[in-house]
Amino acid sequence: MLLKTNLLLLALLACFLPKGIAQKLQFNGRTTIVADSIVFITDAGIIYTPKTTGAAPREVGLSVSGLFEYGFLYKKQLREQYYLSLRTLALLATAREDKSGESIRINLIGGIEKRRPIADKLWLVHGPELTFQVQYNNNASDQLFAGAGPGYMLGAQFHFAEPCYLQFQVSAALQATYQYQGPINGQPARDLWGATAGFNTSNVGLSLVYQIF
Repeated sequence: MLLKTNLLLLALLACFLPKGIAQKLQFNGRTTIVADSIVFITDAGIIYTPKTTGAAPREVGLSVSGLFEYGFLYKKQLREQYYLSLRTLALLATAREDKSGESIRINLIGGIEKRRPIADKLWLVHGPELTFQVQYNNNASDQLFAGAGPGYMLGAQFHFAEPCYLQFQVSAALQATYQYQGPINGQPARDLWGATAGFNTSNVGLSLVYQIF
């Protein structure tokens, strides 16, 4: 039964190993195991031992870009001074019936953020990004726009009061685009393909971020 218990334990540990931060256990004075969390399955039940060190730091925040675009962000530390960054920007506006039309816009941005201190409480941030955006409106006819592509972000963080900081960022992006234009003024629907490069209002933003440890 002891062998069976150890085998089940080893199988569970194999699932936890990729998570990284670890603690050590020793079986019968011979075998050393490294894992995030330990689960013992015995005749008496299940015993859970949490990891001894904390998880990678995470950050959450609010972002504002352009004129009226707002969204949320999430960051997770990959290693020292490197963070995975996920940001979403959304604009939802509905005009009055006499003016007609609805407009919905969603931007999703993901990237790797590298940080470097340049002064007291001030950090330089930069890194590659991938952007995906969709916009729909029916002011005059049904119109759909979609774009996706790589970019690069450059910005600065000001740590004004721990655990909070402000981040200003600007991004340059290259996107492949698709646009659908519905029938209008007797003209048939059209499908348009293209590409864009450079900056726009969505590429400039300000974020208020809270660090979770």
